[in-house]
Amino acid sequence: MATESAPSPLLARINEFNEKVAARGTVVFGSMWAFYVFFVWGLLAFVPQLAHWKETILLISSAWIQLWALPLLMVGGIVLNRASEKRAEEDHETITKEFELVKANQVTQVTELAEARVTRAEMHDLARLIPDIVARLERIEARLAERG
Repeated sequence: MATESAPSPLLARINEFNEKVAARGTVVFGSMWAFYVFFVWGLLAFVPQLAHWKETILLISSAWIQLWALPLLMVGGIVLNRASEKRAEEDHETITKEFELVKANQVTQVTELAEARVTRAEMHDLARLIPDIVARLERIEARLAERG
């Protein structure tokens, strides 16, 4: 059974540097400014004054840029995706905690509402007894008045 060991500090720093370069390169390479630069670079082949550089310009734009851009974009995409997944996981944890708080609060509110309904029912029952109690008190008062 193979166990993964932590990379050496030097290798960890190199990996960190590579990931930063890949992420930054992907962001820069995926910008409109990079598009404008490469678009203008492609048009340079059609400038008559640069006719003797036409093959070099086309070679650079068709092969050399692709050779370094493709791996850069692939690795950068992986690095940015990893960061995005981490943020999504953190957001999920936060939302789950908030949901649990809301759920607990809702349970408390439902319990309090049920208790309030019971109290209301008890008060309603007592309110129905009040006329009878008042009538009894009036009879007792009348008897006391007769005696006294």
